[in-house]
Amino acid sequence: MNSNVLKETWWLADTEFPDLLWARIQVYKDGTAEMLSATGYRYKYKSEEEANSELFQDDYLPFHSLDEEDEEELGIPLSSIQIPSGESDDEIIQKMYVKRSLL
Repeated sequence: MNSNVLKETWWLADTEFPDLLWARIQVYKDGTAEMLSATGYRYKYKSEEEANSELFQDDYLPFHSLDEEDEEELGIPLSSIQIPSGESDDEIIQKMYVKRSLL
């Protein structure tokens, strides 16, 4: 996370369960926000609220707010889900879509 980033949140598309489709929001010191999609696109917003609203409209849920019902739908413990990480955004983008086939 760069030094201008105040906050970072991760979101999952609930319409993609059981697959994991991530989005990341970073909030900057000036109050603006940027969303990074799994396709590598970056969307800039005037505020964190605007970025959050966009993701809610696209059926994403904040990862930190997922509960037992979501865990049941996913079919795996939330504690076993790894938020994408890496040395660069390019490396992170490679991990933002996780295909999970139901057997």
